[in-house]
Amino acid sequence: MNFSIKAAALTDIGAKNRVNQDAIMLKTAVSRDLGRICFAVCCDGLGGLSRGEVASSAFINRMEKWFFNDFVTMSCDPVYGPGDSHRLLCRVRIMWSDIARQMNEAIAEYGRQEGIKLGTTAVLFLLVGHRYLIMHVGDSRLYMSQGGNFRQMTRDHSLIQKQLDSGVITPMQALVSDKKSVLLQCIGASETIEPEFQEGALFQDASVILCSDGCWRKLGLAEISESMSDLAKRDERLINDRARELIAGARRLGEQDNISVILISLTADRAGSGAIRDVIPADFPGTSGPAASYGAGEHGMGIAAARGKVAIC
Repeated sequence: MNFSIKAAALTDIGAKNRVNQDAIMLKTAVSRDLGRICFAVCCDGLGGLSRGEVASSAFINRMEKWFFNDFVTMSCDPVYGPGDSHRLLCRVRIMWSDIARQMNEAIAEYGRQEGIKLGTTAVLFLLVGHRYLIMHVGDSRLYMSQGGNFRQMTRDHSLIQKQLDSGVITPMQALVSDKKSVLLQCIGASETIEPEFQEGALFQDASVILCSDGCWRKLGLAEISESMSDLAKRDERLINDRARELIAGARRLGEQDNISVILISLTADRAGSGAIRDVIPADFPGTSGPAASYGAGEHGMGIAAARGKVAIC
């Protein structure tokens, strides 16, 4: 089974910030043997630490290199034939885990040399054919809606989540806690990290949101779930509007932090062909700065763009 992919990726600097420390990336491609591919990453450089935008953009750039080099090579390897997406994702999981730990050390070493402390969260989504892989570190989230069922697929690596899980505080107490920004894992700022993974399969139309805490902190699950409804019937411009509405809604509710949203609509079909393309609505400008990342730096609302194309076998 294959899925047609429509998506939007937006980031907003927020009401009080001069620097956008979020960074996002969105890629779509097609493989003759493995089917359609969607790769998305959302990172949130830590606002309380120095140069969070350096950490978030460094991780995005490393994952872009992985996609265009390692992933393309694997996709063209004849060992992964039609229907082998599970085996390929098992290999991807090992590679992502290694990269996360390598970047944890590399960002920490940069911080030691500069005399600063910096870090970033990360949530990654890769769809190959009908199978997907999710990885996350920190409190950037991924939500999925499929067959009328809406779920938060990631569990925050935060002190608040640990207290909720252990029953120390109630959900109402969590809403007003002054510990909301305390993370238990963060790439670059933690001595060690243990990325969390989920793998699964899609068998019907689905919608996915990756977002930073600037999006979910003020919005309720109802608002986020509503933004994902009926996306299969929408064109890319309307999906882009839904992403804008999420950001606007968070700002109306008083969110002042950077806000990033990647909204993906996956519609089941039987087609396996297509062309590699960039996801850039016609009325949006291209990006500046690091290829495939947008938001790291002094920008307002922007869109993640893939610069350059690759032929996947």
